Amino acid sequence: MPLNIKNKLLLAQIAFLVVMTGVQLWTSSRTQADQARKTVDSYAQTVAAAQVNYLKYWLDNSASIVNAAKQVFGKPDIDPVPALIQAASAGKFDMVYAGTSDGQMKVSTIGWKAPEGYDPRQRPWYQDAKAAGKLVVTAPYEDASSHALMISIAEPYDFGANQGVISGDVVIKDLITNVNKIQSDGVSGVLVDGSGNIVASKDAALTLKPATNLAADLSLSAIKQMAQEGALHEITIGDATTFVVFKQIPGYDWYFGLLYDESVAFQNMYQQQNHTILFGLIQLLVVVGAAFVIIRGMLHPLDTMAEAVAALSRGNGDLTHRLTVTQHDEIGVVTRHINTFLDLLHDMMLKIASSSRELDQQAGQSRDMAAKNNVSLQHQQQEISQIATAVHEMSATANEVASNAEQTAQAVRESANNCEQGKQVIARNQQSITRLAGEVEQASNIIRELELISMKTSGDNAPETTMR
Repeated sequence: MPLNIKNKLLLAQIAFLVVMTGVQLWTSSRTQADQARKTVDSYAQTVAAAQVNYLKYWLDNSASIVNAAKQVFGKPDIDPVPALIQAASAGKFDMVYAGTSDGQMKVSTIGWKAPEGYDPRQRPWYQDAKAAGKLVVTAPYEDASSHALMISIAEPYDFGANQGVISGDVVIKDLITNVNKIQSDGVSGVLVDGSGNIVASKDAALTLKPATNLAADLSLSAIKQMAQEGALHEITIGDATTFVVFKQIPGYDWYFGLLYDESVAFQNMYQQQNHTILFGLIQLLVVVGAAFVIIRGMLHPLDTMAEAVAALSRGNGDLTHRLTVTQHDEIGVVTRHINTFLDLLHDMMLKIASSSRELDQQAGQSRDMAAKNNVSLQHQQQEISQIATAVHEMSATANEVASNAEQTAQAVRESANNCEQGKQVIARNQQSITRLAGEVEQASNIIRELELISMKTSGDNAPETTMR
């Protein structure tokens, strides 16, 4: 079905508004997404930084107590055990102990006895600290008796002849609790050691297991790379996209990560987008409705013109009616031109009506003349009938004359043949006469010659006679 101008303008307006609304919604969505991502990044960076500061403080505090306790080994004349007991109490260590270079074991726990054959120099904490030459924090482990999760903070010491490694075992329950305190809707923390194993997580079943069990993207190299970049990254946990920020605890080979579920992080953004879409649809409907009313009002004169032209096309239009010019735009110009056209058409119709009346009069006169001509034609028809009869009779006479003419023609042909034969006879006679004339002429010539000869002969005889 063909569209009228109003529908075309309305559709064009709707298409334009839909495109503009779509662009506006897309731009708004991108802006909101960028803003939401910045907000998530800022929140994650702030929380991660605060948590890293706390973890560093906690580890530094324990390390400082161990460091302070090792000073007692620089005084050979002092028993180190009281200092180890004091350090254990101050740092809430489960036990503070030291292994000397000669294989002795000094502990803060009264009554503790080393198993038979126990040599501290063969223990991992001793060897790791000696190899590093500085303070080290061991990987978390589960205590055999209490089953509590613990770490050992070990540091080598060298005071001349007195050398060894001092270490303290501390339960990290408070540290884990603090990491898990930040759990909220969609937000959680994870603490990973230098081996890539989880130290603390909201899922206790993942403790001491590789971080890849939490997410395949959390390999140790990836964690270190993310911690080095310090930026917000996206990983997949289960089927959900999760934002993560990893930071290394300064001075330690441990890494803290803040996990933020994307659906929760962008929840407010999604609500804002839904509100924006709803507002955009309402705006579109309002603008389209207003545009429909405005376009309908502006193009109403076109309907009037269309009705007037339609009436003219049906033959029942009033040529004295003129369209009212209410606008001074292009529609007003077209209206004035239509009125001018109606003026011209009205004058033309008046002239055509006058000419029609004159033609009607002339038609009446022609009708009278036609009647007279009809009468004349009837007389002529009668005369023509008589002429036809005479022509018929003449035709019969002509047939007879034609027959006689045929006989005459035959006689003429025979006479022509006889004349041709007579002509041939005359020609032959003429030829005979011509020959005869020739022969006569020859005879005449002979006679003249004979006369000449005779005259000559007579002359010769005359003198001869005289002489006699």
